[in-house]
Amino acid sequence: MNRKNILKNILVCVIFSIFLTIGGKNALAANKYAYSIGTDYSTLLHPNIDTSGDATNAATIFATAGYKSYYNLKPTVNYMKGNAPNGTRRLGSEIVFLSGHANSKLMSFNYKRKGDKYATGIIQGKNFKSDKTGYTYAGVEDCNMSKTKLFVLAGCETANGKNNIARDVVEKGGASSSIGWIKSVSATEHTKWLKRFVNKLSKGATLSEATKYANSFSYSDYNVKTTWMYGNLNTQICSMSKQSTRNIIDNRKINVNENIMVNKENNIETKKTIIDLIKDKEGIQYGINEFTIKCEGEIIDAVYMVNGCETESGYTIFLENGKIKEVYDNMQPENKKLNLLRTIKPYISKSFREKCFKMERNRVNTGYEIISQEGKMLYNVESGKYEYCVLTDYEETRDKTIGRWNAYYEVY
Repeated sequence: MNRKNILKNILVCVIFSIFLTIGGKNALAANKYAYSIGTDYSTLLHPNIDTSGDATNAATIFATAGYKSYYNLKPTVNYMKGNAPNGTRRLGSEIVFLSGHANSKLMSFNYKRKGDKYATGIIQGKNFKSDKTGYTYAGVEDCNMSKTKLFVLAGCETANGKNNIARDVVEKGGASSSIGWIKSVSATEHTKWLKRFVNKLSKGATLSEATKYANSFSYSDYNVKTTWMYGNLNTQICSMSKQSTRNIIDNRKINVNENIMVNKENNIETKKTIIDLIKDKEGIQYGINEFTIKCEGEIIDAVYMVNGCETESGYTIFLENGKIKEVYDNMQPENKKLNLLRTIKPYISKSFREKCFKMERNRVNTGYEIISQEGKMLYNVESGKYEYCVLTDYEETRDKTIGRWNAYYEVY
């Protein structure tokens, strides 16, 4: 072999090696499929919920992770029951990501409320067509999900109760793992959560790790952290080549080595324990009235307050057997010991609150029923403005799916 051919062979080997380390970094996912589904439920009136962005973002991330990734924003009955190019059911693909209206038994899609072929979704049990509602569902038990690594049911109450659809896709459909939500969740906060979750998965994190990562941030709707996972919590969607980015240091994390016990109550004792910990680790002294405590399972959020109004800043604490395991600093730079408490809290009258509630009720479209409403004062750190947030839980009267929207009214 002459010198020219030797150099040529060496070059081929180098290029092949580069492909294996870069281009082929997700070789394990090369012939696998990911399907992401969302839709725009919007009409002229509320609830103007659009989960299209959730689906397109997830599809993009799954593609970068090496999957043959597809999304659909106008799903039809035939699409939900149809097959991927490899002949397997779309809902039995390696990754299935659904974001939309739901309850514990089903998830439904209905693009622009057009009905007919767009009135579809996935339901517990067998394939089902409802003459009463006009919806036609793909049944979990009629879909082989044995190849499905992860099934995401990003909808309200999909993991609520012992008998729920998130559980069924694993136990009856055969999926390796799934994740759902126990409570109703604000669409805007859910979108933030899902972006963090999917992005972390693409970096080699396990289902459990990605869930914990998304839960480690602060949100205005704490229901977003009412997640529940089924099946293999160590499920990974990426090959080992992604592991180098899996354990990137999170600068928000505060090292805690002590066995510090804390109760899950919004009281002075809990606040003092957290404040003392922050002072010891970060050298910042906060006052008792600068935080309120929110608890969901083994997660505590110490929410930073300005004049008695919540912000989207604070500290997220993970517990293990009642002891503080990990702490994440979600304080925005503007919050850290600025004189925000000097701002004047606006007066909110009862009539103003009732007016906000009524305005949201009056904007509800026919076919939806209000379940409950709650309101709270917020301080927007970025804008420096006070806002009154109205959270409205509703039910679709036909398929009984549940949703939540939030509206913000600036307070002067």
